[in-house]
Amino acid sequence: MSGSCFKKLNLTLITLILLSSIAEILFGVYVLYVFCTTFEFNILEESFLFIPPLVLIILGLFTLFTISCGLWGIAQDVSCCIEFFASVLLVISVLQIGAGVFVIHQNGYFKSDTAHLIDTNVKFAFYQRNSTQLMYNIQKQAKCCGISQPSQYQNYNLPISCCSLTNKNETCTTNSPNLYESGCSRELFNFVLFQNMIVSCINSGKGVFQVLTVITLWILSCCYVRNTTIYKI
Repeated sequence: MSGSCFKKLNLTLITLILLSSIAEILFGVYVLYVFCTTFEFNILEESFLFIPPLVLIILGLFTLFTISCGLWGIAQDVSCCIEFFASVLLVISVLQIGAGVFVIHQNGYFKSDTAHLIDTNVKFAFYQRNSTQLMYNIQKQAKCCGISQPSQYQNYNLPISCCSLTNKNETCTTNSPNLYESGCSRELFNFVLFQNMIVSCINSGKGVFQVLTVITLWILSCCYVRNTTIYKI
């Protein structure tokens, strides 16, 4: 493959990394926002569940800041910029793969602790009168009702967040066809694990993709060092 092809390939790969970094930042912000609106702050801080999406955001921002150096180096055929960007990208890739593996390990090893903290969070939201909005957010996001079942609401006086309503004039009752019948302790636990598993897959997949990009960047840099001019566009 000629140096010209490597240059075009690198520009394409870096553009894909740019777009994927923006996407991962947006997804990380979304997950972090969901966690902040469905957890009492002290419980969220104790559980460390906010760390995976926060790491995703930080690594995505760091990648964006270094991409400009790589694009400029490739466009201007500056070998040192290409090599610097490749080195930084390799470090970010290793961190992302490591973060992805850590989250998978955390989901398995700390599963019982996470389940306990989530159950504590749901009970806090359910029993505290000043936490009505928190319980509403939990039930809407996790698609659940009550701590373990809808019958825990006194006289089955169900809030609208216990049902998937399409009409604002509808009310949520035990006879509603769209009633969430599962309790929130279990459903929020599954929801949190699923979100963090997606974060893990994004980190690991993007990290592997960036390693492949680093390889092509080094090949392009070698072409420049050897005073190859065939890749000039």
